[in-house]
Amino acid sequence: MPVFLPEQSASSSGYKMIILLILILLIMLFLSMLLFKGDIFHPACMSILEFLVVSIVCMFALDGWGVSIDGSVVIVVVLLLFSFVGGSLLANQSRLLIREGDRPKSQDAKLSLRTRHIILMIFICGVALAVTFQQSLALALSAGYMDDMYMGSFVSTALEESGLPLYVVLLQSISQGIAYVSFYLFAKNFTLKKRINFLYLIPSILYFITASFNTSRSTLFACVVYALYCIVISYYFATGKDGMDIKKGMKVLCIGLLALVIFVMAFVALGNYTGKTQAYGFMNTIMIYFGSSIANLSEYLQSLSLSDFILPSDTPGKETLFGLTYTLSRLGFPTETGVHFLDFIQYANGDSSNVYTSFRRYIEDYGFLFAVLIQFWIGYIYTYFYQRAKHSGSDALVISYAFLSFYLLYQCFEEQILYSFLSVSQLLSVASIGIVYFIVKKIATSHGVEKAHES
Repeated sequence: MPVFLPEQSASSSGYKMIILLILILLIMLFLSMLLFKGDIFHPACMSILEFLVVSIVCMFALDGWGVSIDGSVVIVVVLLLFSFVGGSLLANQSRLLIREGDRPKSQDAKLSLRTRHIILMIFICGVALAVTFQQSLALALSAGYMDDMYMGSFVSTALEESGLPLYVVLLQSISQGIAYVSFYLFAKNFTLKKRINFLYLIPSILYFITASFNTSRSTLFACVVYALYCIVISYYFATGKDGMDIKKGMKVLCIGLLALVIFVMAFVALGNYTGKTQAYGFMNTIMIYFGSSIANLSEYLQSLSLSDFILPSDTPGKETLFGLTYTLSRLGFPTETGVHFLDFIQYANGDSSNVYTSFRRYIEDYGFLFAVLIQFWIGYIYTYFYQRAKHSGSDALVISYAFLSFYLLYQCFEEQILYSFLSVSQLLSVASIGIVYFIVKKIATSHGVEKAHES
C-alpha cells in the first residue's frame, strides 16, 4: 500500500478506482477534442485515448488476475496526462508554428519513382526477407527447434543469447528504410488523389513480414503506427484544415480502425508463430498485453514509500536511458548499462507481465515531480513537431514525425522515448530512412515533367 494514500478495501475499491479513471479519461478526451478542433490524432488526444483503451481492457481482466487497482494510479495517470496536455497547449500557441493561413500551397517537389526503381526496392526487400528467414531458421534449429514445435519461440530464445549477424541487421535496416519511404510515397499519392502505384506497398509488406521473424510485437506496432500517421498527416495537408467535420472525421476514424485491425491480426499471427497465443489463449493474450500495464503500475506504486515516490533515484537514468548507456558501452566508454527488462509480476491465475506504462520508469528514475516536467516537455515537443509536419508540407518532416509517433503511442505500454534515445537500433533506423529518402529525393521525377509511373 502506498504511504501517500489511505488504505482501501481490495476488490470493490479496485473496481471503483479503475471505473473512476476511465470516466476521468473520457472527460479529458472530450475536452481535448474541443481544444484541438476535433483532431483525434493530435498528440494530446492520442495520449489520453491510448490510456483510456488500456484502462478499459484492464477493467475486464481484474477478476482473473486477482489485482486491485489502487487510487494512486488515478492520481498519477491523470496528473501526468494533464501535464502532457499543458505542454501541448503551450506548443499550439508557439509563434514558430506555421499557421493555417500561412501554409504553403503545395508540398515538396512531388516525389515519384519510375517502375524500375520501385522493382529494385522490392528486390532488395525480398532479399532481406529471404536472408532473415534463412537466418531465423538456422537460429531456431540451433536452439533445438523441430517441425512440430513453434519456431518463433526458439528464434526468440536464440536472439536473446546471440543475436543476428551484423550483415543481417544492416540488411534489415536497409529494408526498413526502403519500406518506410516507399509507403510514404503511396500514402502521399493516395491522399492527394494522384495516380497511385500500388507497387509502393510491396516493400512495406515485405518488411512487415521480415520484422515478424524477429518476434517483436513492438516492431510491428511501430510499422502500423508509422503507416497510420503517414496517411493521416498527408490527408490533413491535402484537405487544408486543422480539424475536421463529422464526415471527414469518420473517414479518418475508419483509417485508424483499419490500422488497429491490421495490428491485431499481425499480433495474433505473431503469437501463433511464437506459441504464446496457444499457451495463453487469444483473449487472455489480448488482456495481458493491452491491459496489464495499468495493473502493474498499481502494484508498483503500492510498493513505494513517499520519499521514493517523490524524490529522484540515487542512479537517475538507470531505467530510462538504457539505449544511450548501451550504445556508449558498445563504443568502449566505461558506462554501466541500465535496466533492460523490468521485473515480472505474477497474477493469481498464473499469468505474468512486465509492462508498466512509461510512467513507471520516469517515477523510478526521477521521482513524480520530475515525471510531471518530463511529460510537459514531451507534450510540447511532440505537439510542436506534429503541427509543423501537418502544416509545412515537408516530406522529411512527415516521415520523421510518423517514425517518432510510435514512441508516443507506446507510452501506455512501456517507456520508449528516452529509453530508445540514441540506441543502436534507433540510430540504424534513422540512418537507413534518411539515406533512402535522400536517394529517392535525388532520383525522383516530377509528375508534370516525366511519366514516373510506367505501365
